Amino acid sequence: MPNPGSVRDDVFKVLAETVDSLQGIELPVLNRMLPILRAAQNETVKDLREWLLTHSGERFTAQRYRNVILVLDRAIERAGDLAGVTDEALRHQAGGVLGPLAIKNLRSEWMRLGRIFEGTVQPLAMRETAVLASGRSLLWPQFESSAKRYAGSIGERTKFLLGVSRARNETIDELTTRLTKHLPDVFRSERWDAERLARTETMSAYNTVASEGIEEAHREDSELVERWDATYDFRRCPMCASLDGQVIRPWKGEKFVAHWFTLTKKGKRTEHSKVIEWPVAHPNCRCARTAWRESWGKYAHQAQQMGLLAA
Repeated sequence: MPNPGSVRDDVFKVLAETVDSLQGIELPVLNRMLPILRAAQNETVKDLREWLLTHSGERFTAQRYRNVILVLDRAIERAGDLAGVTDEALRHQAGGVLGPLAIKNLRSEWMRLGRIFEGTVQPLAMRETAVLASGRSLLWPQFESSAKRYAGSIGERTKFLLGVSRARNETIDELTTRLTKHLPDVFRSERWDAERLARTETMSAYNTVASEGIEEAHREDSELVERWDATYDFRRCPMCASLDGQVIRPWKGEKFVAHWFTLTKKGKRTEHSKVIEWPVAHPNCRCARTAWRESWGKYAHQAQQMGLLAA
């Protein structure tokens, strides 16, 4: 059985990771994030209360909600400090249902339950939340029909919902449900459209944060570069297949370049070329940007020749 000291250390380590992830986020983006974090916190407290009223004997989901509340509470405090907002303005009242004392009690209970649920607490995706809140890596503005569909207040509402979902560590399915519930006029009960948006923009935010991390690591290791990784299965499209394994140095202004061809019904071959700054390359794209060193490829080739890796 884990000892309380090790559990406490794990808890504070995750809280510190969440707080550290807020460092370096620009002030305007932090200000946009605060309402998103508060909304995520309010929803989580509400979900926890409803869950406990109907599923009091099932602990794991309740613990998940407690985890999110605790980490969001610390993130909001830190974001408020960084943005220069007073603590009083940020105090979470939960619509008058749960006040500061209840939050304090939840923290205490969470720490006690930590002995049972060691390792279940996870840092929240603050950087991805910031990317979605700022809208700087959204794919939909690149397509005329989507740009028109999510223009104006609809686009702002969509970004808000995407941000709240990331701040709550929701799954793609949960985010899809959120979009169809809060934007019924946009999706008109077409769940597939909502799921496509959820997958695409979540992956885009992830890749943006990954690229920033690679660039930071490059400052410490000059041999690190950025590599395109396309999932190798029957769903991989020709464009992404042409990008798979391609290496660039974005800090030198380099960009990925796709070269592929398509065939018409009559068998006529048409070649295509497209410059792409980063994954995702298209809606529902599953590609990722990864850190890479040229020497890793040489080691993999040598290991393959020795029979240590599958061909």
